[in-house]
Amino acid sequence: MYEDPIVTEVREAGQALAEQAKGDLHQFFQNLREAQKQYQDRLVQAPFRRLQTVESDLQHSGAHPA
Repeated sequence: MYEDPIVTEVREAGQALAEQAKGDLHQFFQNLREAQKQYQDRLVQAPFRRLQTVESDLQHSGAHPA
């Protein structure tokens, strides 16, 4: 089975953060936020979409919000 090296790297990084937190979920996410700050220049930001735009998209597609 093919192993994607990027997926492997991401999983290893997640495992390292989990080990640092020693099972504490709050600490895990705190460590994750600190890592995000440290590497902020590498993060991709999703474009901001206004709620009105999302509702309009749903209306045009015929879908109904849950």
